[in-house]
Amino acid sequence: MRSLVWVAVIGLCAAVGCARKPTSTDGGAAGWRADKARESAEALALGSVNAAAEAQAKAVPELYRKPEPPAEQVREQRAAERLPVAVRGAGGVVAVALSAFLFLRASRRASGARTAGLALLSVTLAAGGVAAAVLV
Repeated sequence: MRSLVWVAVIGLCAAVGCARKPTSTDGGAAGWRADKARESAEALALGSVNAAAEAQAKAVPELYRKPEPPAEQVREQRAAERLPVAVRGAGGVVAVALSAFLFLRASRRASGARTAGLALLSVTLAAGGVAAAVLV
């Protein structure tokens, strides 16, 4: 049984040793020349591609570029987008202020007898008012 285990271990080590990539040897001057030749070929190809792209960019008119709208039109669009947001914000503030005012009036009228219930009602009205102002 032990011999079978040793055979499996030796076979596994041999398989791992054969599966490794061979290490690259330093090519000396010949390897250096090949690297230098590859780098110069890449630089030449990249330079010709860049030159062709620049020439095409100069030759082709700007067909695909969208014209920018005038500044006055952009200003009007932004104002139109901001107005509903401002109205909703003001509506939320008014809802909270109205709820607080009604709470204080009702609390004074009840002489503080039902303050907890009135506070709960006031918070509920404020939350409903803010939700209505923001979501509608």
